[in-house]
Amino acid sequence: LFPSARVRITSNFALATPEKIDDLLDSGLDMIQISLNAATKESHREIMGLDYEKTVKNVEMLLAKREATQTPLYVTISFVICEQNYEQAKEFARIWTRRVDRIIFQRAVDWGGAINIQPSYEDSPYPCMDLVERIVILSNGDFSMCCQDHLGVVKMNVRDAPILSAFKSRVFEDMRAVQLD
Repeated sequence: LFPSARVRITSNFALATPEKIDDLLDSGLDMIQISLNAATKESHREIMGLDYEKTVKNVEMLLAKREATQTPLYVTISFVICEQNYEQAKEFARIWTRRVDRIIFQRAVDWGGAINIQPSYEDSPYPCMDLVERIVILSNGDFSMCCQDHLGVVKMNVRDAPILSAFKSRVFEDMRAVQLD
């Protein structure tokens, strides 16, 4: 249906196992974005509520297995900048540069105002490119507009609507018109 579409997942990678990593590498997945969000175990625990060392070992295992199998999986490590970690950004870049294919630094998302992040996305003069560049499918199969759609305004699920139909639906088209206006 989409022969040139790239498939990407995002994960915190905390629950990866050798078997899950093998399955991931055999799956044909194009990209994985791993949300690490810290350069220290203390900040990682505070921000993610997870074990930093275990997660880093999982990422290192993925990278080693990818190299050993010559699998073309593109690996991105992301760092959401927030109050608890902004001073670690340079250290994070130092740790992961040359180890992964890409490092992403992005600002924290306020999930449509559910979390108080300043400055608010509502003040942005730029349109949300998620609406034209990608389609987001949540873990339960629901389509989502973007990171601001914490309420699931689309009201469609991948089990009930083909991906292209959802992308071309009235709700997506109306939201694109608002953003690009």
